[in-house]
Amino acid sequence: MPIIIAKHMKNKDFMSIHWSYFALASIVFFLLLFPLQANATAAPADIDETCSSCGCESTCQTEINTASSSIQDHYVLEFDHLRQWIVNDWFYNPTSPFKQLMHALTLTTTQLTTIGIQQVQMIGGFFDAKHQLETQRLFQQLSAQAHKDYQPSEGLCQIGTSTIALAQSERISDLTQRVLTERSLDRTLLSRFTSAGMGEQSDRVNRLNQFITVFCNPKDNADGLKLLCGTGGVKSQYNMDVDFTSALENRLTLNMSVTSGAVSPDHQNIFALNSNLFSHQVLYPMPDRILADGYRKLRDIMSDHIKQRAIAAKRSVAQNTFSALAAMRASGSGENAPFLKATIRELGVNAADVTAYLGGSPSYFAQMEVLTKKIYQNPQFYSNLYDKPINVERKGVAMQAIGIMQDRDIYDSLIRSEAVLATLLETLMHKEHERISSSIDAISEDEKWIRPEN
Repeated sequence: MPIIIAKHMKNKDFMSIHWSYFALASIVFFLLLFPLQANATAAPADIDETCSSCGCESTCQTEINTASSSIQDHYVLEFDHLRQWIVNDWFYNPTSPFKQLMHALTLTTTQLTTIGIQQVQMIGGFFDAKHQLETQRLFQQLSAQAHKDYQPSEGLCQIGTSTIALAQSERISDLTQRVLTERSLDRTLLSRFTSAGMGEQSDRVNRLNQFITVFCNPKDNADGLKLLCGTGGVKSQYNMDVDFTSALENRLTLNMSVTSGAVSPDHQNIFALNSNLFSHQVLYPMPDRILADGYRKLRDIMSDHIKQRAIAAKRSVAQNTFSALAAMRASGSGENAPFLKATIRELGVNAADVTAYLGGSPSYFAQMEVLTKKIYQNPQFYSNLYDKPINVERKGVAMQAIGIMQDRDIYDSLIRSEAVLATLLETLMHKEHERISSSIDAISEDEKWIRPEN
């Protein structure tokens, strides 16, 4: 309304329109007030006179209802006259002094409509801004979340870098196991180019010479080896041919590679220990003339040769387990050696001891030792768990993957144990088999089996 008034102040009829509003309000006030007061004061007098002239209460109540009804009819009639006057005389009568009111109301409606449309446009702008800001906030939240989630922690990188050469080292371990097993089998079968290539005598001579020059400790045998060994063998290799713990069990990495072609002290230790553990006394060779005559006809002694091969087969099962233990500790590729050594140094070990502990090129066994044990002995690993939730989940997945690899190693070990137990059972059953076979052979050939008559 102030907008409308301000607009009409430029018009010379503004004052007349102002007085028209005032006159309209006055007329409505008097039409509503004076008929109501007149009838309200007149009605009780008529009712009192009627009630005083009547003789019973029911008659008075009837008169009251009749008077009230007439008052209501009067109000309806008056308001109808007022409506007709406002519509016919005030708005549409061209001779009325209020003839400009209709025009003013029309302008008011137009102004209100225009302002309403402008306000709707403003509200729409507010909605657009609201949605735009919400969209920008969503993008910013997603960007911040992505920036947060895709920042791997130092602990996770430590696990990842420690597994760089794990697959290569495992492959080297498998190859080493195969080579060690074949070498043991060649020695058992008296193959050429082995210490037992010429038979048991050559094997003993070669092993004794190696013992004197490498493994002999003059103080052993109550100082009774001085004449045999002189000053003794290599001090760092004393008794390594019989010391399973020092030569193999307590070592994470053996300086032993089957691809380099060089012979290291660890090669000597493992091969000598293997010779003492398995096939200490190799089988006797059987000359060709004994096994078959000139016409290649097999002799009866061939059965003894078959028994020797059966013994070699059973020994190979046990030797395979020893080869697997040694092969897991063979030198790895060395690609992740700096990272593994850094992990051990964080535990408080100096650099020289770290190299002696892990080796120059950590083996598959050494790498799994770090990944499955040593890395969790560092308190920093647990403090690093105060990290982003997604990084903690990544570490959990990495630990599960390492656990699966360890379970696989345990499975392979169980397979070897199962093979050894099966071979042991067969060896124990062989005695019973021989006993039953001897009992059957003892039956006289001329003994006749009596069949029951029908």
